[in-house]
Amino acid sequence: MSVEKNTRARDYSLSIVVMAYNEEENVGPLLDELVAWLEARHLSDWEVLVVDDGSTDSTAARVSSHVEREPRIRLLRHERNLGMGAAIRTGYAAARCDFVTQLPADHQVPPATLDLFLPHLPHTDLVLSVYTDRGDDWTRRLMSTGYRIVARLLLGQRADYTGTMVFRRKLLDSIPLTTDSFVVNLELPLKALKRGASFRIVHFVPSPRRSGESKVLGSRRIARVVRELVELRRLGI
Repeated sequence: MSVEKNTRARDYSLSIVVMAYNEEENVGPLLDELVAWLEARHLSDWEVLVVDDGSTDSTAARVSSHVEREPRIRLLRHERNLGMGAAIRTGYAAARCDFVTQLPADHQVPPATLDLFLPHLPHTDLVLSVYTDRGDDWTRRLMSTGYRIVARLLLGQRADYTGTMVFRRKLLDSIPLTTDSFVVNLELPLKALKRGASFRIVHFVPSPRRSGESKVLGSRRIARVVRELVELRRLGI
């Protein structure tokens, strides 16, 4: 990407929601990199909303130290762990800028990945993404494939969009989000597309997790995902 594209002024603002659950080793470096990336993009305004989803480690303290230095970073906290979807919905509800996106605190989606999305703004309502190659082990690959198959069968639409998307904040005014798991990352685009939102799709390869382990897998979480997909089908998403 050329320097010109990186440094030209953009006449829209961007809210970035960061979901964090026990990410004390990852969230600080991510915020440092994120602020540097945002400053270099010359947006009209920006904010970073870190949602601490009931962490039991020092995640909130690490974020608070960044908030003291940079007022455009805000910390939102859940008293207990409510799930990825609930964290995302909390962040989205608090977002104030023209466009909204999300990043995981584990650094699997580095801030520079968003450079793939910016060229489509502000002339597109929703920029979605699909992984070119996630690089998962066989267990995670099997779970992901199973999720996409079940979601496709239940909802009748493609289900391979990643959680990394950029969309107009005003879409949330007409799209009620109800899911508490990562299904929210499918609920939002499917509802937006059903309402006629203009869209583009970009492809990227995620990076390895910087530290720690994923919290997505687990029998109770899998059961919740299935229940939420069934409920979305019942509601006719």
